[in-house]
Amino acid sequence: MLPPTIANILILLGVLQGSILSGIVLFSKNTSKPTRYSLAVFLLILVYNGLETLNWSADFNYKIFDLFTYTWIMGLGPSLYLYIGSFSPASISRKQLWHYTPVLIKILFNFSVVAWALMYPALSKIGTNSFDNLWFQILDYSEWLAVGLTGTYALLAWQKFQWFSQPPTTLSTKEWLLLKKWLRSFIAVFTLFWIFWVVTVSQKHLSESYDSSVYYPIEVAIVVMIYWIGFGSYHRLKFVAVEPSKSGAFLNDFSEEIITTCLEVLLKAMEKEQLYLNPTLSVSDLAKHIGFTPKLISAVLNQRLHKSFNDFVNEYRVEEVKKRLLEPNGQRLTLLGIALESGFNSQATFQRVFKNKTQLTPKDFLNSIKITSQNRF
Repeated sequence: MLPPTIANILILLGVLQGSILSGIVLFSKNTSKPTRYSLAVFLLILVYNGLETLNWSADFNYKIFDLFTYTWIMGLGPSLYLYIGSFSPASISRKQLWHYTPVLIKILFNFSVVAWALMYPALSKIGTNSFDNLWFQILDYSEWLAVGLTGTYALLAWQKFQWFSQPPTTLSTKEWLLLKKWLRSFIAVFTLFWIFWVVTVSQKHLSESYDSSVYYPIEVAIVVMIYWIGFGSYHRLKFVAVEPSKSGAFLNDFSEEIITTCLEVLLKAMEKEQLYLNPTLSVSDLAKHIGFTPKLISAVLNQRLHKSFNDFVNEYRVEEVKKRLLEPNGQRLTLLGIALESGFNSQATFQRVFKNKTQLTPKDFLNSIKITSQNRF
């Protein structure tokens, strides 16, 4: 055993942090299983990788680690892909565990090589430099395979992220935008890690003499990623997983006729009766008006329209503002005056919601109307 180095201490701290965080995620009871399982596996793979590094860098030399070199790391990409996919409306299922097949194949292959070596010691020359050279060649090919697999899943994760169109029904629009920002950052950091890995492996093979210290920078980078996942997401955002929606199960207690009727009455209350003009309108107020319970209204909006109550009402308010601005005398009031008449209760809310729905600030939208009017003449 060698004296501890700064790099080893950092890696050990990362192992401890990753172990604690993976346990918190894994045993969290208020998050969806696919999300917490895939993220926990991702973290545990990083933890194992840290332990594997400590084994050779601190000269512990536990032979069991030799059986899994560049093996568990192959599950890193699939774990990220399944984690990202768990937030999509379709989510993931047990059938998609086939993504971990390369890990299983690599484990079986490693054990097969060792079994062959023990059964035919004369042929395999186990315990000699000849066998060690063979094993190192296997490790080299395994590392490049792991690098290629990780890069492929980084690309698949980006593609999966681009397919997202509807937020999970348990999140508001604001929470969904925050979650998308986190997922985008997660994939970006993972991609940078992969590029760093490619550079490290290339540097190792291009150098004339092999030096294991070439891996220290990337191992420290993994530690930084563990802390970033912990403090940059879980402790700050308070959600790295989405609470499973119970709305779908709730709707099972109602006939399709009742659900359809509730939806029709909701649309009528907005489109014809214009209840959205009430700036203090709540789901309870709406429930009293249309004769359905607040819980049923929320479930119908979530499951059938994929919207929260606030998103549902604010969409009508934004359309009301746009309609009034397009009227010939629509600019008799200030933007704030029109917003208040359309049901918004503050300028800040109006600005935020309007830009979120139209991708333009109210002022930019107004300017676009003026430019269009001038072009007509």
